[in-house]
Amino acid sequence: MPTDELSEADYHELLKYREPHAPSREEYNRLVSLKRRGFVKLNHFAFAHPGWQRAPEDRDTWIITPAGEDALSLAEEQARQRTEEKAEKHRAKILQVALAVITALIGAAAVILGPLLL
Repeated sequence: MPTDELSEADYHELLKYREPHAPSREEYNRLVSLKRRGFVKLNHFAFAHPGWQRAPEDRDTWIITPAGEDALSLAEEQARQRTEEKAEKHRAKILQVALAVITALIGAAAVILGPLLL
């Protein structure tokens, strides 16, 4: 089972193969990489008999494998974890700022009201 992580470009490319997909020439190199890693497999082979004209829509199609689905799920889980970690860091920073502001207000109030209470 492939264990390498997906790049963002690979992730978006692999999403296309959840349904049978006939890659364009521009997508071919990435298809070869995904196939080599076991993430896609041939779904439909467009047979062309010598001398027959193949219909334009009759092209080889590829589909995601269970290993490809696992790789997508892993990438989605890692993205979710990174988002949660960023949100937690953001909340911690907001709490630090709020605590500093409250401390400053209490200190200012003590300086101003201190002489009046004595």
